[in-house]
Amino acid sequence: MEIYTAVKDGPGHIAELTNAITEEGGNIITMAIDKNSELLKPNESRATIVCEVTGRDHIETLVKSLFERGYIVTTNLDYDIIYKELRKKLNKGDTI
Repeated sequence: MEIYTAVKDGPGHIAELTNAITEEGGNIITMAIDKNSELLKPNESRATIVCEVTGRDHIETLVKSLFERGYIVTTNLDYDIIYKELRKKLNKGDTI
């Protein structure tokens, strides 16, 4: 799967993101950082991460964990619907 998110510029921020993914069992294959995206704040870069996951439940767990850590995540899979539903619940104050 591919994960797209913003990451703050500065020492340690990419490490925090990759640690969050690997702590949830994601196996990172490649990662690219784009500092020139017009959609981001001046102190952010766009991270594109290709990682292996074990299935739908794993994707849900990974996206939920990243969201809880403050990352706004989209993916190349149809499963980003999961993220949208989780975000709705959290914005309403529901427990997941």
